[in-house]
Amino acid sequence: MRTYDVEVGEIKTMHGPGTFRCKSVGSCVVLIACDPIARVAGVAHIMLPAKFTERDDDRPGKYATTGVPELLRQVEELGASRDEIRIALVGGAQIFSFRSGSGPDFGRRNGEAVIQELAKLGLRPEAHDLGGTKGRSLTLDLPAGTIKVTRLAEGTSVLCTFGEKVAKAG
Repeated sequence: MRTYDVEVGEIKTMHGPGTFRCKSVGSCVVLIACDPIARVAGVAHIMLPAKFTERDDDRPGKYATTGVPELLRQVEELGASRDEIRIALVGGAQIFSFRSGSGPDFGRRNGEAVIQELAKLGLRPEAHDLGGTKGRSLTLDLPAGTIKVTRLAEGTSVLCTFGEKVAKAG
């Protein structure tokens, strides 16, 4: 079985059995798109809402405005159906603290930007673990579509299993 580590700014997709891993997810938002019927999934590790200048990094997975549509394009290219794609979001923590107790909440902004981009495409997350002040790591295992989230000092829990509806329907 294949295992893919998805780093900041990357988009990775697969068809068939395998595992995605994202480590050290803080204010970034990890977007997971899974079609359990086609057994296709993809992950984008999004760092910022949008490019600030045209000279910014050209990796589409780094930004919500480019990463969301690009991930969906790639999973559809592998055989996913827009009607069957299920979405989950993980991350968006406020991990930076400032002496004044206030400051920009990068994690919240990232989460909002990803949700806005999904809405433009007629999609919304079915599961999410967003916000808070602690980083996370996650795994997505195919074909079951199980997403496990590990929070620092809190342990691991199952966020969702996208393949459950397929198994119950079959």
